[in-house]
Amino acid sequence: MDRFRNSYFTEGFHCLVYNVSEAYNLVKAHKHDFPQFVIMQSGATRQTQSSRAYHLGSGDILFTPPGVMHSMSLAEQKYFYNFSVTTEIARAALTAACGEECGFADITPLITPREKDMALILNQITSLEATLDGIEICDEDDAFYKDVVYHQVFAILYLIFSVAGKEKANTALAVREDERTRNTDSLINYLDNHYYEEIRFAEVAERFGMSQATMSRRFFAARGVKLQDYLNRRRVSEAQKLMAQENMSLFYIADAVGYQDFSTFYRNFKRCCGMSPSQYREIVLGQAKADISNEKTEDKTE
Repeated sequence: MDRFRNSYFTEGFHCLVYNVSEAYNLVKAHKHDFPQFVIMQSGATRQTQSSRAYHLGSGDILFTPPGVMHSMSLAEQKYFYNFSVTTEIARAALTAACGEECGFADITPLITPREKDMALILNQITSLEATLDGIEICDEDDAFYKDVVYHQVFAILYLIFSVAGKEKANTALAVREDERTRNTDSLINYLDNHYYEEIRFAEVAERFGMSQATMSRRFFAARGVKLQDYLNRRRVSEAQKLMAQENMSLFYIADAVGYQDFSTFYRNFKRCCGMSPSQYREIVLGQAKADISNEKTEDKTE
């Protein structure tokens, strides 16, 4: 069933490199005190870790931390490497790739390298196998070979953890972006429902748990418009709707949409619409009267 291509044990770490080319059904649930990597070169397999199932295809890598219960089932012919090392060398490679603050628990078990990255990993494994074949011929206690094998193993782990670190960073970035989008949507909803009030952005920012500068920067990045400009457009848009009410003064409308100062309302309205509030109202009322006149004409014709 299992056909070892090569294996190597030495003080400080150990390495098992082998492939399985015959199909079999199940490796029963077990755990061990060292990290393990299943590196799929072809075929497919399913591995369960702590009751969660992972489906691996060609080019996938599954990382099993020390002490985690896992099992494997395979339904077709496959070619993969089961790569085991000591905790010490794995932790050293993880620190080098992802930083001292990163631990095994931070690495997502299923790792999917890009084709270019997977080719580098497989090339390193091929080089390691060649070295292990040389050790079989020579003295495996030779210090030179021990050093070569250690650095080759370290390089493989470094590449794997680097890929995992990128995936983690991308996932974290996606989560942060999703959270920022939700915050922006909530902020817009707040402005749309409170535009007629006296709005102080410092208080709004505190309400959403961020500084005013951060709130303004994120809003602009998400919507392409400044916060104040959005609020002004929202207020002017509501003012335009009220312009058709002939019995409402412009001063009343300005106050109704959130402007305590008429000159500010006038200035922002003209900036947004290209005309003064009174000019806009004349057009709106004139159009309304024309529509009424046309309706009466049509009624008489009928």
